[in-house]
Amino acid sequence: ESKGKGNAWFKIFEEGYDSSSKKWCTDKLIANKGKLDITIPGDIKAGSYFLRTEIVALHGARRVGQCQFYPNCAQLEVTGGGSAVPDGVALPGYYKSDDP
Repeated sequence: ESKGKGNAWFKIFEEGYDSSSKKWCTDKLIANKGKLDITIPGDIKAGSYFLRTEIVALHGARRVGQCQFYPNCAQLEVTGGGSAVPDGVALPGYYKSDDP
């Protein structure tokens, strides 16, 4: 068990700007009173997982290092017969101040 250390974090969902609706995912969250449904991939290996969500505020992003991160976490127990263990990244350390 990694306990979150090293390259233990892998992404299962991402949503930003939807050009068809001209709305950001944040707009969807606000309209739905903070709720967003996602699906855990069915092939993920059973076990304990720490789900980390985040909203990245870009209003200050014109200056290096001025993005604002709003993380949230939940402990999950995944059950089933999956065997997938996706490649992960380390947090902190994955984001760089000059990322586009």
